[in-house]
Amino acid sequence: KGWVAKYDMSFIAAAKALIFIAADPSKIGLGSFMSEEGAHVKAASACIQNMLLAITAKGLGSLWFTMYDKGHIHKTLQVSEALDVVGLLPVGVPAADMPAIPRREHSAVTTYFA
Repeated sequence: KGWVAKYDMSFIAAAKALIFIAADPSKIGLGSFMSEEGAHVKAASACIQNMLLAITAKGLGSLWFTMYDKGHIHKTLQVSEALDVVGLLPVGVPAADMPAIPRREHSAVTTYFA
């Protein structure tokens, strides 16, 4: 897309590892019994979140990247078109330290319903 050109994407090529996450819609487990559409994407998303947490815990950096041509990815990786590519995680050493995000008090973000 044209607007993407204004962003520097060189970090992807500089990454020490690229992890592609793909899910098989025919193997969605419990979702198939509940007629739940997209359960495979939800499961893969949880996997990606856990991978991002583990990458960060190791002192590395990453992000959940979704701007790619899925047809090109299938061809490049030689994976079945039946798989749904859910994300790409470029993994590497962060260019700079990220400051901790200020946390709010628990009571400011929690609502209890009776």
